[in-house]
Amino acid sequence: MKESPHTAETKARRFLHFTLFQALHGAFARMYWEKREWDRQPNPTDHTLRDYCNI
Repeated sequence: MKESPHTAETKARRFLHFTLFQALHGAFARMYWEKREWDRQPNPTDHTLRDYCNI
């Protein structure tokens, strides 16, 4: 079977696409987990506003 001349280029392009996809996915996953951890912590401004406004 004859090998196509674009094999190396296609492999490089697929590898680049995969790497960029992984990097983007990792960044968004990190942001999601950091925000989730942040949302689980009590927000100190809520308490000060609640005390200030007598809610």
